[in-house]
Amino acid sequence: MLATLRVAALDDAVADLLHRGVLTTEHEQLGFGFRGEIDDSPVVARPSKRPKLRAVPDLEPEPDQKALAAATAERAATREVERQQKEERLARQRTADRLTKEAARLAKEADEAAAAAVEARHAAEEAQARADAAVGAVTGLDGD
Repeated sequence: MLATLRVAALDDAVADLLHRGVLTTEHEQLGFGFRGEIDDSPVVARPSKRPKLRAVPDLEPEPDQKALAAATAERAATREVERQQKEERLARQRTADRLTKEAARLAKEADEAAAAAVEARHAAEEAQARADAAVGAVTGLDGD
């Protein structure tokens, strides 16, 4: 392509094709570009037998060992934090379960104590009534 541009700089016909955008073949200039010494008519370049080069993707950079070690350590630290959080949640759940059972047991004991208190209140009232009757009987005997 560079040779064709050089030819276009020296040859008006090739320059005209280039300017119009209809240049379809590559051209080579023979000699040193001195007009008149050698036949300076443009020569069409022969097609190359070599395969055309194609772009290949860049190779991935080699992994940085320090970065890999740091990433591995970070993942391990994250897993350890998650494990500790899970352990703490389980401990809190066990404590909550234990306290719930204890609350239920104490509520049952309170209900039983309240029922016993009602029975004791009735027994006390009956005893007071018997005592009042006994006092009344004694008083009635003294007054006779």
